[in-house]
Amino acid sequence: MTKTSMPIAEKAAAAPWWWSTVEPGLASQIDSLASASMPTRDSTTRRVWTTLGLMTDRSFPTDSLRLSFPEIDVSGVQPWKIRERYVEAIRHSPEADLARSALAHLGTAVRQGRLPPSPPGPSGEAKGDWRTVFSRSTRGPGVFFIRNTHRSHVGLDAFKKIGTHREFQAVRDICRRYDLVRRSFSTGSPANASTYEDYAAFLDGGLESRGGDYLLGLHGAWVHGHEALRFLCFELPLKLPPWPKDVGQAPTHEEIIKHLLLQLATDLGSLQRRVDEFEAR
Repeated sequence: MTKTSMPIAEKAAAAPWWWSTVEPGLASQIDSLASASMPTRDSTTRRVWTTLGLMTDRSFPTDSLRLSFPEIDVSGVQPWKIRERYVEAIRHSPEADLARSALAHLGTAVRQGRLPPSPPGPSGEAKGDWRTVFSRSTRGPGVFFIRNTHRSHVGLDAFKKIGTHREFQAVRDICRRYDLVRRSFSTGSPANASTYEDYAAFLDGGLESRGGDYLLGLHGAWVHGHEALRFLCFELPLKLPPWPKDVGQAPTHEEIIKHLLLQLATDLGSLQRRVDEFEAR
């Protein structure tokens, strides 16, 4: 499991004004993701992302702060001191703790790759249909197989071939770039078959991969969850798969990023348990 790196958050907590410690290039990304005009899933999400906006943007609109934190009384406060009043009221709140954790993950993602609104590929256009990389799995609804991983896509067998499985490597790189809760390990010895396993938990499912030079047993890589698959297709980038009608409106790339980072800030325990469940199957 990867752990949240906190230097950015610790500096932010110690600073009199949070935005003074935000790394170059990070504020513009957060400004887009924390925009009050963007749909949010619930009030907690809105309050956390409003806090992120306050932490990173000197000109963050006070109207957004009033909407997200109506319990904070700013009546009688001089207009040029309203934002400072919100900082003092929010900085030790649960929302601020969650925002700092999300900021640490977002900082990792921004340093290692681009986030919306930057295009995910050189041209910002999808490289192909999602079905060229994924297929529906017989393991159950909401499970998707990464094509051509039924024989070793990782490990020594993979290196004997022309190249490793590019699509699987790209999926694994996405998990690393976003600092997702994940586990990777290998087993074996020169006299025995080797195994290579990768697991990651995110959004409504995650990644499960088993490979090696063994003959009997399960080989392959699977993505669990419709939102997890949609996220990966945005990132690769591929034309998007159909979205189930019974789970509401299909989320945008930005909405998925917001959900992902809030989940990393609030649900590390449950994500770790999901990784354990993937490994135990």
